Amino acid sequence: MGIFDFLKKKKQSPKKEKKQPKLNLEQKSKSTDNGIYDLAYASTKYKEAQKNYSVYKKELLTFGFDDSKIVRNTIGIILKLYYASEKDEALNLYEKINNDYPKNEDITWLFIEVINTINIENDQEFVKKYLKEAIGLWTSLNKIKEFSWNYYQIGILQNAMGNENCLRNLRKGIEMDDEIKEDAKSYSELDNLRKNQEFLKMIE
Repeated sequence: MGIFDFLKKKKQSPKKEKKQPKLNLEQKSKSTDNGIYDLAYASTKYKEAQKNYSVYKKELLTFGFDDSKIVRNTIGIILKLYYASEKDEALNLYEKINNDYPKNEDITWLFIEVINTINIENDQEFVKKYLKEAIGLWTSLNKIKEFSWNYYQIGILQNAMGNENCLRNLRKGIEMDDEIKEDAKSYSELDNLRKNQEFLKMIE
């Protein structure tokens, strides 16, 4: 399991998750069809607006999209641009929506997803930028209410970036939740710390 798979998996603590009601096949199909239609509509409006974000957003609001739908479908457009190798345009649209919705968690998760699908070796600065953004998100959440998995995730990202502060945040998460200690004992993204005495002591 790679680091980004871990982050998606641990977005919320397993203990905190609520079971979602199961959709029957008809409901699921209808939901999927609506999602495809919404994305197609948003994509069309983005092209018609000649990639002018302000005009595009106004069209979606007029059509009846709320902020959540605008974010979700703009994320879809950005991903489509990436898959079409239109990286500069995708980044430009990202900057627009990120400035518009600076505290929207889905936008951060989008780029955790994206950097797991592109050629990371050629995009190290890009990766660092959005990993820092993810760290900023979880740090802000901890200021509202401390959460063990947030500290753990921050520590893992800092470790991936070579930031020595990773040990402090890993320790904080482990001290708050024994389940994290067990995870850290075998989590592959922390293998580079297996000879670090401070880390070994905290997972004893």
